[in-house]
Amino acid sequence: MLRRAIESGSKQFGMCMYSDRTPYRFTEYGCMLEIQNYQFTRDGRAIVATVGGRRFKVVSTSMRDGYYVAKVSWVTDERVENEERKTELQQLHDEVYQLSAR
Repeated sequence: MLRRAIESGSKQFGMCMYSDRTPYRFTEYGCMLEIQNYQFTRDGRAIVATVGGRRFKVVSTSMRDGYYVAKVSWVTDERVENEERKTELQQLHDEVYQLSAR
């Protein structure tokens, strides 16, 4: 997968978190990663530095060369104008942040 992303010139690939709640074993949302730097090791592994970019939702999946590939739709942010809703979202953000910090 890494070689394909590099050789295609895009230097990008999508990544989702693991999940046992889907038949394909990863979450339905993910993030495109742009390869900033990479180094292949002699045993075929690689050290890769990436930066996250656009978010996506998985629409469908298939297998190619032993790993999953997916058709995706891009996630578009919606502006929140309602102050009450902004407060609710800020509280949710803070709760999730605290959970992840633990």
